Amino acid sequence: MTVYVPSEPAERRSFPEELPPIVPEADNLLLARDLNLTLSPGLDSPDVAPRKTDAIMLANFMMERGLTDTFRTTHPTTSGYAWFSSQRIGDRPPPKRRLDLVLAKGTPCEALTTIERTIESMFDHRPLVASFELAEQLIRGQGTFRLNTDLLNVLGVTDWIAAHWRDWKRTKSGFQSEEEWLQIGFRIVTRALDTFSRMQARGRRQQEEECRRQIAEAEAELENALLVELYWQHRRDRWLQKLEDLQIRNAIPPHWRDLLYSKDPVEGEWYQRAEEEEPRATLRMVEKLDDHTWLAQEWLPELTQATNNNKLKLVGDIVTHPKQKLQQVRVHTTATETGASHELLMQGLPLRTLRIDPQAHFWKSTAGQTKYLYQYTSRLGRQLQSKAQDLPKEVAQRLNNATGAPQRSTEGSLRTLWEQLPALPSQKLAGLSWQLSQCAIPTAVLLFEKGMDIETKCLRCGGMQEETLNHLFWSCPASKRIWQWWERHWYRFVGPLLAWDETWAIQGHIPPTWFRRVDRGYVAQAIRSILLWVIREDRNNILFRQQWTNDAAIIKKIKAWIRIMIRVDWIRRAA
Repeated sequence: MTVYVPSEPAERRSFPEELPPIVPEADNLLLARDLNLTLSPGLDSPDVAPRKTDAIMLANFMMERGLTDTFRTTHPTTSGYAWFSSQRIGDRPPPKRRLDLVLAKGTPCEALTTIERTIESMFDHRPLVASFELAEQLIRGQGTFRLNTDLLNVLGVTDWIAAHWRDWKRTKSGFQSEEEWLQIGFRIVTRALDTFSRMQARGRRQQEEECRRQIAEAEAELENALLVELYWQHRRDRWLQKLEDLQIRNAIPPHWRDLLYSKDPVEGEWYQRAEEEEPRATLRMVEKLDDHTWLAQEWLPELTQATNNNKLKLVGDIVTHPKQKLQQVRVHTTATETGASHELLMQGLPLRTLRIDPQAHFWKSTAGQTKYLYQYTSRLGRQLQSKAQDLPKEVAQRLNNATGAPQRSTEGSLRTLWEQLPALPSQKLAGLSWQLSQCAIPTAVLLFEKGMDIETKCLRCGGMQEETLNHLFWSCPASKRIWQWWERHWYRFVGPLLAWDETWAIQGHIPPTWFRRVDRGYVAQAIRSILLWVIREDRNNILFRQQWTNDAAIIKKIKAWIRIMIRVDWIRRAA
């Protein structure tokens, strides 16, 4: 059986749980396909790392069912990368993995002779080819035939099939049973259709074969010449993109291609003649009179003193020919008290040259006013953002759902926090507090939910819990030690004015009366921003630089930040 594991991280984790009931309990089993996981990091991938959850689940499943990884058994020390990504992250080389597995049990495992990767690539995978030498007494069962439906539109194919069955009826008496006669007749038809399909695809496949040949040449050089690896990688990526474009075009059904390539006008749409001098007339197609003529309305720009006047006025009806090289344009129609007003969009640029349809998207206010994409300006964006009255309410709900803090955040507490952050000495640190209030910190769980293939366990506490927003900044033992250390100092100098608990650490709400430039609330908010920054910095050092920092060094950083903020505050007061 063949299996394809979803590439989405969230779905890929649940797939191994659903796989065991699907795979039959058989003595002889061959399971193959792209499993989208790294079974042995460091061997199946360039970097050594702990096994992910889905890989552990698959390894346990293989052990329970007695399945053998045939490639790893016959190639114990070969990396065997079969997937090469074309996406880079910074200056790092593109990732490569062994994701395609052939798992065998029983007779298929014993009959395996060779299993190798081939250079002939399609897209970003190298095919994995396995050879088996089975016993002679094994009889192959009946298979299936996939019909190329494009053949039904080819002249002569359906006539040939009809003639075949007409002639084949005369041979019915020569067979022992009707079943045998029908089976062989179908076999002849399917073999003929397969040949017709190959003949039809031969022309377009020549271009694909050239792309595959270039990709194979680049892949053969990738691992042999390290100094020119970037050149061959770039060349491979270029031919992969060309191959993908060819296959996308070939996958479009012929009748769709006819519609896309059609140059016939459409009733109700607006056009301009390509070779007409300024001012160009804009034509609105009204009715198709026959195959060669259309009845259209002719519109010209209004003669006003405005330099960029795009409003149109009706001149009259004309008869036009569709072969006059008409280019479709966009005209916006607005209902008025006297009728309708028509405005030519994008200075009459042809629609086919635009990257996006200017009438495809729009904004609608609560009052019912509509703003289209071509009317969007930076000023409008600022207005839409400033008038988003429901934003604090939505953010508060999102923060409560993400953190699960004992005391729920409210719209008022968020507004108070956002008003206090601009007064802090360091806007860089205040920005992190603002991100936290918006639930915009890129934690491992958040990135995983967004589709990134990463490990979600927290590295600061040794992978004990998943790295959520609440865990990163509060419940992780490494974070809690920092909060508890500062809480002791706060009580020593200030007293129990403010509880340095989970609610304060995550939400950062202080009553406005506490927050003044020289008051304790201002100091608490500034130091909270320092602790959040140091925690996030420690996490990033571990994750991206593999640099671990002890508690003493972290406390030293906190004290240094406090001294810097005091200095900045003195300078601001003196100014």
